Amino acid sequence: MRLGAGDVPNAGTASVFDALKRDAQAKAEAADEAARKAGALRAVANRLNAEAGRDTRFLRGVESIKENLLAQVKYAEGQLAAAKDPAAQQRAEAALATARKRVEDVEARIASIMAQPKVEAAEKARLEANEADDARKAAVEAAALAKRKLMPMSVFISRETKRIYVRQGFEPVFDMPVTIRDADKPLGTTLFTAMAHEGSEVRWTALSMYVKGMEPNTRTPSPQHARRMSIKSPEATPTDPEEAKAVLDRIEIPEEARAKISEVVPPGSSLIVSDEGIHKETAGPGGGTDFIILMSGEPQGGIIVRPKARDNWGDDDDDDRPRRRRRSYDSGWW
Repeated sequence: MRLGAGDVPNAGTASVFDALKRDAQAKAEAADEAARKAGALRAVANRLNAEAGRDTRFLRGVESIKENLLAQVKYAEGQLAAAKDPAAQQRAEAALATARKRVEDVEARIASIMAQPKVEAAEKARLEANEADDARKAAVEAAALAKRKLMPMSVFISRETKRIYVRQGFEPVFDMPVTIRDADKPLGTTLFTAMAHEGSEVRWTALSMYVKGMEPNTRTPSPQHARRMSIKSPEATPTDPEEAKAVLDRIEIPEEARAKISEVVPPGSSLIVSDEGIHKETAGPGGGTDFIILMSGEPQGGIIVRPKARDNWGDDDDDDRPRRRRRSYDSGWW
């Protein structure tokens, strides 16, 4: 089936996807160049630091002392603000003056060390290397983001929560409310998969997950299902394209969501519309999962039969401690 930009948010075109590819390639090259530059500057900084030797090590130690003295100044300022009588105020003022004088002495010492040519050169190189490393990190992050835009996008719309969820590269991008017409009526579960760009449209396949023994269009139990729940249909029920599009027609996606979704939908992207919510095994950021959805009343595979850890504390055979009441409690996954 073919769905244009009016059916799926910002479906995009092949030319936009090609532009994103070029952008990702350029940012990857920029990240490599930033890494090369940062490595070269760090090598120079290490060499100059070694040449400055003892003085640069002494400088690091004096800078650490300065940090401690600044903390003392802050503490003395707090004591002065909390002083309630003249004597306490006088003591706090004296302590603050002493702390500030020590900071001034240390700063003068730092300035004298920095005035030495080798130390000055080493410190300048260190700062340049740090700046280059910050630029490298920013370039790597930008390259990773550009690469992620090329990955298939996953969009999930839940009638249960009335929200749209977007993931790309297995990472959450955003979620927000949507409006569903006739929200009290089931939507079923339909998976749309982007196959290829065709001009301003994207060719999609649609797969509706009909509840076992239910007929398309009606979403009500068939007579056969009502009489014999255990008998399965020998043939899979084909997805009705018009019914699949009708599901989308009932959903109003906010313009803000459309704007936040990437300007292109790469092939392999998916849109899931379901009555269900996101299952709790869907991982958060860094978890490496796509959307996990379980259909109510359907087989749930290994998730439903996960073994629970058994607590043997208090069991007669496993615990011989006296006067322990036999008890158990749930633990583990659930």
